[in-house]
Amino acid sequence: MNGFLRSLGALALALLLASCGGGGGGGGGGGFAGLPASGSGSATSPTDPNPPTTLPIDATYTTVNLSVSNVTPTSISGTYYVGNVMLNTSLRGTGIGDASVVAGKTLYVLIEDPAGLFESATSVSVTAGPPPGMLIMLKGKKLEKVGEFTGSLRIYVCLDIRCSVRLGNVPYSIPYDIKVKDNAVPAVDKVELATGFGAVPTPQTVSVTSPSGWASSNLVVSSNNPLFSADFTQANADGTAALTVGAKLALPGTYTATLTISVKQSTPTYPAPLSVTLPVSYTVAPDANVPYVFGTEGQVLALKAGQRNISESYFTAFATPGTLQYDGLEYLTTPDQDAAAYVNHRRNWLQVVTGTIPGHTLGHTMRYLGCYGTGAFLNGQPVVQCLPPDAYAFRLRYKHLQNGTTTTVYYYGAMVISP
Repeated sequence: MNGFLRSLGALALALLLASCGGGGGGGGGGGFAGLPASGSGSATSPTDPNPPTTLPIDATYTTVNLSVSNVTPTSISGTYYVGNVMLNTSLRGTGIGDASVVAGKTLYVLIEDPAGLFESATSVSVTAGPPPGMLIMLKGKKLEKVGEFTGSLRIYVCLDIRCSVRLGNVPYSIPYDIKVKDNAVPAVDKVELATGFGAVPTPQTVSVTSPSGWASSNLVVSSNNPLFSADFTQANADGTAALTVGAKLALPGTYTATLTISVKQSTPTYPAPLSVTLPVSYTVAPDANVPYVFGTEGQVLALKAGQRNISESYFTAFATPGTLQYDGLEYLTTPDQDAAAYVNHRRNWLQVVTGTIPGHTLGHTMRYLGCYGTGAFLNGQPVVQCLPPDAYAFRLRYKHLQNGTTTTVYYYGAMVISP
């Protein structure tokens, strides 16, 4: 973007230069941009050999015996990522020459910014001396394009808005070299998952290129919808990583999520890559041959022998177009397993809590325990009796209601106690 910044220097600036600069010539130091300050006002009106294309100023001009020197910084450079905001820059310079030529006048500061690195609104203020000088505050813009941007800011300090009368050594050029790198780049612009009711979709793998300067092992991903799963499963030496995207069982319909890809930083730094997003859609088609489905094929409740705390497990059942109603728990343990249990623990080690979720969905919380307090004490300690290692089977009973017909449905599971 080609553009220019324009600011009006305060009248106080010209007055301050006049009061502190004296009437004589400038005392060494060279001029702005390494050009010498002119000895007097130009007798002729030269033509700018490289006129700005974006500033509405006159091609011919005269100069005065006043320049600006000791400008800092002498150049601007940096490395950014798309979406970063260019750091603000403060330009400082001091006056050299005959300040009386601007006494009582307003100075106009115009800046040509070919790459569009800074906002058009800027500010100019006076800095106290001796020697007095000028402070120009440039506000960085958001960087939108990848690339390396080289060139120069060209600063004009003039006595009129058309710059027909200028300080003796303007335009002053400040070279810049700004590199703008890309953030993480997925190989696709969206991910689409699809399946029939009763089956999870086949996961898709997407190649993601890590931001320049960052190892692919630094990539992380998150999803705004818990129905979806996403994880980087492989980091490659070429700077790419494999992102695997999947989804859980769901009712017929279309679901969406936004994946956010970013880099993990032990210590946040700026400039740094920004997060990028990847949209995901998931379509579940109805299947007349699958009226209901459980969230897992069979529930396995795992415990270690002697584990005393209550454990929990969760799963979901789906039905469409009918509904499922939970109708009870049935223990399928053997007589020997029942005999090994404390009497109050016998066929009393599982609790099922259900809750209907809108949309033909039945959620379950299963609480289970392998040890039971007997109520007795030995040497001041409670006596606890635990089930021995084994697989203790059960099933959940449901009523499937569809088109006025009720069918009994079972879901099987086991509490597995390992040594």
